[in-house]
Amino acid sequence: MNPWEKQIMQQQNHFKKATEGVGELRFNNKWITPSDIGSQNYCELKVDFAKKLNREVSEQMITGTENHETMVENFQKTKYDQLWGNIYKEKRIWIGEFPIIAPYNDVFIFGKPDQILFVNGKPYILIEFKFSSHNRLFKSYIAQAETYCLELLNLEFDTSLLHYCVVVAPLELNDDKEHLKSLPRLIFEKFLKEDLLLKNESELQFGATTAYLRKFEEKTAEETVDFALKY
Repeated sequence: MNPWEKQIMQQQNHFKKATEGVGELRFNNKWITPSDIGSQNYCELKVDFAKKLNREVSEQMITGTENHETMVENFQKTKYDQLWGNIYKEKRIWIGEFPIIAPYNDVFIFGKPDQILFVNGKPYILIEFKFSSHNRLFKSYIAQAETYCLELLNLEFDTSLLHYCVVVAPLELNDDKEHLKSLPRLIFEKFLKEDLLLKNESELQFGATTAYLRKFEEKTAEETVDFALKY
């Protein structure tokens, strides 16, 4: 059995287990999203209120959604099974909004990272885009990206070279769609040119946009998730 066939079967089994029966998380859930874990590290009540009440859709959220859609406009739509195969067959492949579900202790984590660069079957860079009027790297941003990386590790990917990159861009960046879509390529080029693979932390500046690069650390990510699951 090829590795991607095994992982597809695992995805199916994880999804089935995560959606059957009653879980031990709040609201009887058996799964949680990296976004929830990020919010939990910002304010535990935020997640609680979002689950209980109808979440208000702000102008910032609408703009953020539009920007995320712009980021994957040029991506080729591919069947899920084929996508898994391409990760191992292609020397280098960018994947956008890749839905994955992974076990973590007694719960499951389900999410869709914005973009992942795979090189020879290994996740190399995971990118999360945040569109905000505040050009700051909030703890919640880091927590969300770390959790996605932890998912990849728990899905048996080799994460020894994995870095995550939180791109904080101004809301009005959607007016320059071509620049927006070019950011992952620019980040990767600088990542190679400046040999950032050897660094634990780096910052890259692209006009008003800042890309915060961090090396994935399993222990730190587990501490982040464990903290969120306490509530």
